[in-house]
Amino acid sequence: MTGAVSGLVAAYYTLRVQLGLAEPWPALICGTFILLFILLYVLPEWRSEIKMDRLEREGINGILKEPSYFRLTPYQADDATAFNRPDNAAASVLKWIESTSHPILYFWGQSGSGKSSLLNAAVVPTLLKGGWVVCSCRPHSDSLQAISTALRQQTAIWRKPPDYRYDTERILDEAVSRVRQSGKGLILIIDQFEEVFVLGDDKARSALTRVLGDLQQNPRPGLLLLLALRAEYLTDVMTLGLPGPALGSNENAYEVRPFTRAAGQDFIEHSGLLLGEDLVEEILGEAAEIEDMPDRVRPIVLNLLGLVVSSFHGALPKGVKAGRLLSGYVERSLKNPLIKDVSLRVLRPLVTDVGTKRTLSTAELSEQAKLDPSVVRGCLIAIANDGLVRILSGNEERWEVAHDFIARLMQPMFRDRRDAAWYSVRTWLPLAALTIWLLTFIVLSLVYPRLHDDYILRELASVGLVPGPPAKTGNTLVQNGLAIQDEKAFWNVASQANYLSTPVVSLTIDAKLTGRGVPDFPKLKKLDLNLSTLEDFPNLPNLLWLRLSGDRLESLKGLPSLPALRKFELIDTRVTNFVGMPSMPALQEMTIDFNDIRGGGLSFEGMPLLPQLQKLQAPQALIESFKGLISQPELVRLELGSILIGGPGLDEGEDDHALDFGEFPPFPKLEALNLYLRKPLNLARLSKLSALKSIELQGDKIVGLEGLASAPSLNELKLSVKGSFLVKDVPALPSLTSLRVDADKLIFFDMADFPVLEKAQFDGILADLPNISAGSPLTELRLVSGREITSLDDFPDLKHLSNLDLRYLKLGKLSKLPPLENLMTIYLPGNKLADYSGLEGHRKLNHIYVYEDIDPKIVPSDVYEAIPQTLRQFVSAATWQD
Repeated sequence: MTGAVSGLVAAYYTLRVQLGLAEPWPALICGTFILLFILLYVLPEWRSEIKMDRLEREGINGILKEPSYFRLTPYQADDATAFNRPDNAAASVLKWIESTSHPILYFWGQSGSGKSSLLNAAVVPTLLKGGWVVCSCRPHSDSLQAISTALRQQTAIWRKPPDYRYDTERILDEAVSRVRQSGKGLILIIDQFEEVFVLGDDKARSALTRVLGDLQQNPRPGLLLLLALRAEYLTDVMTLGLPGPALGSNENAYEVRPFTRAAGQDFIEHSGLLLGEDLVEEILGEAAEIEDMPDRVRPIVLNLLGLVVSSFHGALPKGVKAGRLLSGYVERSLKNPLIKDVSLRVLRPLVTDVGTKRTLSTAELSEQAKLDPSVVRGCLIAIANDGLVRILSGNEERWEVAHDFIARLMQPMFRDRRDAAWYSVRTWLPLAALTIWLLTFIVLSLVYPRLHDDYILRELASVGLVPGPPAKTGNTLVQNGLAIQDEKAFWNVASQANYLSTPVVSLTIDAKLTGRGVPDFPKLKKLDLNLSTLEDFPNLPNLLWLRLSGDRLESLKGLPSLPALRKFELIDTRVTNFVGMPSMPALQEMTIDFNDIRGGGLSFEGMPLLPQLQKLQAPQALIESFKGLISQPELVRLELGSILIGGPGLDEGEDDHALDFGEFPPFPKLEALNLYLRKPLNLARLSKLSALKSIELQGDKIVGLEGLASAPSLNELKLSVKGSFLVKDVPALPSLTSLRVDADKLIFFDMADFPVLEKAQFDGILADLPNISAGSPLTELRLVSGREITSLDDFPDLKHLSNLDLRYLKLGKLSKLPPLENLMTIYLPGNKLADYSGLEGHRKLNHIYVYEDIDPKIVPSDVYEAIPQTLRQFVSAATWQD
């Protein structure tokens, strides 16, 4: 309401002040909107609330009327004295039941022919008097459960029902036995048996088929099963394994026929209404047109016509098409002004998709209709008093449509959603009108077209700035390659991006610019520019990511201290030092990549303190000295130098002066150090790095390895050198879990210096095998050599080893390989093995790789035969080649 009032005030101000509209037009326009709001929203909502209150009271205090003579609900046993069936069908049914010898009977007829009423009010009471025990039920979705429940509740069979409620056959057999002991017979009536096919699932029908088949094949003396169902489902009983229906006095089927015209007239005349001979004829004629049978009429049609006559004070409405008379009565009931807004929502769950009725509780209907239970009950009471629904007796209040015939009359109303759609849309119409109203005046109030987004985007596109990929926090702009003729004019137009309703958070310009005249973008978070100078660079307070590129940029002088910057990248520039770079309080990651290194490489001269820096990368740069590199308190990862695939080495004429780590500062939080340098490395004076966990070093030579002891927490070490390497020069590292050494030649040592080493990899010519104790925790070992190692005699029994790589050792046999109890994978490419018997002692071995080529070809017969038969299944086909 506050928003609506504010909107009206804004609208009046726009009309009166900004648009200069004279009185009384501003007041008249605003007043018209208020009137429409009241008529379209306030009054309908007020009336709806009144009706809901009345329905709620009706649901709490309302009373169901007793059915009259004309009724749509079936007669019950209590209605036996009021039941009138003028065609004497009850006597015929009783005679048929007494004379038949079949264990399972079909009691069938058209929908509305009076099957349930005939059974409940005439046949069952007579059978009870004749010495039968009668048990009736409806199958719903689980017929066996319904039978069990009905039998257990039959007090004529037992005082205390059995506990095994889910064993239907057992309950049925015991019930028959008890009834026979008393000298009586048991008739089990399953009314509305068509629910088995409509509501039941395949599992329930399968279970029922088994029970019915047993009753048919093995009849129980004293038990008669009567299935009452609609005519259109009669042949479906054969899908349950039952015999087909046959009519006759001693057969298994009885058809309940509609009334003859004479019986129908007798039924109407017994109603007690003074209808007159002409009106009776008119009713019968109307019924004949509806039924399309001149000599037959169903009781349901006569009852419904009787209700129509009663509601129209003893007359039939004139001018109504015969086919519309009955549906019109149903529609008139459901469009009762008190319930029309909710009736279809309440009734829809009670009708199945095939037009049959479904039983639900008040609580279930309330949940599905999303209405208060009292409102649902009040609506159903009103419809029940018109005879269209009924309440079922039981512990829980349950409702159903009075008859399947009525359910089918309701179905078209559920498909016609116009009333429901209007009811749903009506609530939103005033809000939509208010929204349109306010948006109209907002648009009118934009008297400066420069501020309009479309105008600004067109201006930006004129200089090559177009929207880029969408971002969660705002717009992105990219330069589409359009040549920039006037840099000053370009930046003047680009500055208009600050006036877009959604802020620009990312700007990418690939064109070469000087960098002079760059405007302020206060909300920008990511910026990518190709500049030649930073002298006029603005201080962007919210910038998080800055990427500068271009081979014309040679210095960081002029770069402001960007307070929010977290990531800074220099790509393909000529910047070779840090001179001019200010301290950036929030910077976490810096990358200097693809730099022009012809001017002597990268120098750390001028490096400022960066208190939040966590990652510094300078790949593809030549490092001559660590001079100028200062300790950064939060640095976690440092990567310097050029990665050389295949190993380092100096070009002819290059300086072979070793890079001294005496100038390398301590980094208290450094965890990963990667140095790829094309010169010798001397680690002797490496500063103490207490947090360091991983080192990867690549150099022409690496000396002073004792300096690694300054990293007590080191658990991963990778070394790549040229020439010979004495692995024994690596100091004792008690925390080391992973070691890799790549060299031309490897000379080993006692690996007891690494008590927790789990993974070791050695690539190069092996002078000998490493001396590893059997108690080593090593789980992975790789030995790749270019020379022949003929014997594995001294290979230790490594209890924990699961992965062993012996590539290119040129082994001839594996017979000396000790059994490794946890070995699961072994690599053997590049060997000349003729004997694989040494693999048989490894109980857990399940992967054997013989070739590096992944071409899946047939295994040569000699290789296949050399592998022990018990292990052939573990040779991966993806690694075989000819």
